[in-house]
Amino acid sequence: DADTNARVELPCVRPEARMSVPANKILIVFDEPMIAQLYDLILRNQGFETVVADLAAEPDIEWWLNDIDLVVFEKNMYFPKHALTSDHLFSRAKGSISSIVLVNKADDPTPFDSGLQHRGLRKPVAPDRLKAVVQDIFANA
Repeated sequence: DADTNARVELPCVRPEARMSVPANKILIVFDEPMIAQLYDLILRNQGFETVVADLAAEPDIEWWLNDIDLVVFEKNMYFPKHALTSDHLFSRAKGSISSIVLVNKADDPTPFDSGLQHRGLRKPVAPDRLKAVVQDIFANA
């Protein structure tokens, strides 16, 4: 009957496709949700597409790193589930990350992990320099 013919076939979406993030996005990884949201707002206002990692949910970190061009994260942040600091984690990350921006806590003088050097890591930036640094990276991409 006419009802059966009118049905629309929906395309099947693979579960792994749902988990990945569109390309040219900035991943924001911070301990404190308020800080993550602040950086998210700053960068979105500049026209960048952003993804804020939900640390409370702590999914497998690998999927965050799919199709991400730039990671902004807090220096020496600790991921209990992986027993790694953010510096070590992203130095091991595979994928399309072309650049990493570390945001230095004002009271954190410790050096960052040297394993990140091959990832186009910028020296840790002060929070108020983040917008300019990100703009510079994408302008020169």
